[in-house]
Amino acid sequence: MTVASPADERLEHLYSMSRAFVGFSSVARALRDTFEIASRSVPLASVIAVEQDDDEVRVVAYPELDESTPTTRAAYTHARTASAYLTAIERVEWQGFANGPPFIVVPLVVPGGEIFGVIQFEGAKSVTREDVEFLNAVGNQLAIALDRDRTSRRAEAQMRSRLDFTRAIAASLGEGTVAVDRDAIVTFLNPAAAALLGTDECTPIGQSFDVLARFEHENGAASDSPLHSSIASGAWIRSDDHVLHRADGVKLDIAYTSAPIYLEGRIEGAVLAFQDNRERKRAERDRRFLLEAAAVLGGTLDADTVLAELARLGIHGLGDACFVDVVTTDHHLIRAAWAHVSPAAQAELDGLYRATPSVSPEARPALAVVRSGKPMLAAIDDDWWARSTTSEDERRILQRLAGGVAMIVPLFVGARRLGALTLLSGSTRSYSAADLALAEKLASRGAVALEHARLYSQARDAIGLRDQMLAIVSHDLRSPLSIVMMAASALEEVLPQGPATSTVHKIQRAALRMERMIRDLLDYASIDAGQLSISARAQDIHSMIAETLAGFEAVARLRNIELAMVVPDDLPPALCDRDRILQVTGNLVGNALKIVPAGGTVVVRAELREKEILVRVVDTGPGISEHDQHWLFERYWRGAQHQYEGTGLGLAIARGIVHAHDGKIWVESELGHGAAFLFTLPIANPAVVSKAECAIQWET
Repeated sequence: MTVASPADERLEHLYSMSRAFVGFSSVARALRDTFEIASRSVPLASVIAVEQDDDEVRVVAYPELDESTPTTRAAYTHARTASAYLTAIERVEWQGFANGPPFIVVPLVVPGGEIFGVIQFEGAKSVTREDVEFLNAVGNQLAIALDRDRTSRRAEAQMRSRLDFTRAIAASLGEGTVAVDRDAIVTFLNPAAAALLGTDECTPIGQSFDVLARFEHENGAASDSPLHSSIASGAWIRSDDHVLHRADGVKLDIAYTSAPIYLEGRIEGAVLAFQDNRERKRAERDRRFLLEAAAVLGGTLDADTVLAELARLGIHGLGDACFVDVVTTDHHLIRAAWAHVSPAAQAELDGLYRATPSVSPEARPALAVVRSGKPMLAAIDDDWWARSTTSEDERRILQRLAGGVAMIVPLFVGARRLGALTLLSGSTRSYSAADLALAEKLASRGAVALEHARLYSQARDAIGLRDQMLAIVSHDLRSPLSIVMMAASALEEVLPQGPATSTVHKIQRAALRMERMIRDLLDYASIDAGQLSISARAQDIHSMIAETLAGFEAVARLRNIELAMVVPDDLPPALCDRDRILQVTGNLVGNALKIVPAGGTVVVRAELREKEILVRVVDTGPGISEHDQHWLFERYWRGAQHQYEGTGLGLAIARGIVHAHDGKIWVESELGHGAAFLFTLPIANPAVVSKAECAIQWET
């Protein structure tokens, strides 16, 4: 029989220890195994491990020692002191102790690493050098096991930190996020996803996503799950037009993105990011609705049409019935328009209100809304009908056709109270804040359209009054004015020269001025109404300008102003109404003579420019400011620096006449450097300029 030597036994013990450390579970368990196995070779009283892990120091002893006794306290103190010393120095050799307890301290270190602690063996009796070498080997084995444990714990801590960070990111996302494996089993979901699915974050884990919800098209037809599709195809799938049908029956309009999850090049699942799309879709529907409402209501200036369209728009998604009440001059409300989703009900309402319009009693809720300016949401009951109707027939019909809830919003434009919009919906619906906001926006657009219609009606009435007044002016004033002018001419012929004839001349000048003013008023009225009469023919520009200047020669000579014209002999004829263009040139030259100082000049030039004739009236007057140039052709407007007689319509009439000839008129000027008024006319025969098509000569 072969007896094993002590060295062989110790090798066997080291082997047993290495096998025990393979299944390392804790430092305490490792120390127990170390103590039990090492004690077979070296009698030990205790083993203490001191492990330095970053800023944390862990001390474990086997068997557990009571630090209250001086002996055990000395053992703990020695182990901690040795660890503190050794972890601060890269390498140190330990010797046995001649006196005191036989402590053997072995540094915990692995090849290529730093010392991260010590293991202290306390011998039960004196130890030999061979015992120290054996315990050193034991310490090295334990160091390797502890290092593996440290590395594993750090990796786990890092993994937990990363997972916590990932969860924190996912939790902070507004989008719901769900991850599934290849079988569509849920492995992760964030709080937003749990809320959208109507569950918590834990219950769905391990369940099939198909149990939690299914996907549908907007029309209710079933749709393939994007998670399954991403797993099968490896493709990203996006959509804004699907419905998520939850297990509890709730349906959500959602927008989602589904993507495969790859691990080492292989699809291991899919992730779904999704969000509630109802608000966005509602906002988009409301935007389209309001655009349609603006187009419809802005497409007419007839108040009755606006009211009817406003009621019709009210039943498009906002209610089953809609009523528009408008404020009367005596501050009551009268039902002006109504609409119902049912054609049969619409016919009944037509028969009810067209025969006898409903005037609001004082208690009608719509009247309270108009007076307060605040919208109202209310449940409809018997008391509501009693306060909202004026007759038994009205109450009976409305109770049968509409009910449930009511929403009333005022029709306001600024401080003007125009009426109220009342929307009624069935008992299965409750109006939301979004419904109220939409109704207020519709009412706002309706109120603006009604105000435009009112202003248009007022403007039309004013134009009618103006035309009536102009008719009086043209008939009732021109007739006696003609008599005054003829009588003055007769007096001039019979009276001798003297003070009396001077008075007659004043009468004639005043009558002529009145006649011009009447003619200007009539001309501008015709221009404003688009009824200016133009008889266009080929006209010689040279002779027209000469005729204009001839009419102002006496005035220019009296004021010492030079009149001149520059017109080329080969200038083609213009296609225009001679009398009307003479009116334009006469107005421009006459205005220039009023502001040009003595010694100045007024020059009229004409030239060919492409397919039109350009006429310039240039003066050496004081010029016109840039601000005044913007308003110069407006009726009744005059610059602050120039005050002279006239109606203030001359330039406005000139612009109207030129525009009637398809021409343009404008001014070029700089203060202190005179002014140039320019206008264009079409040529009568474009062939003189080019081979372009001949101009059409017209007569209107």
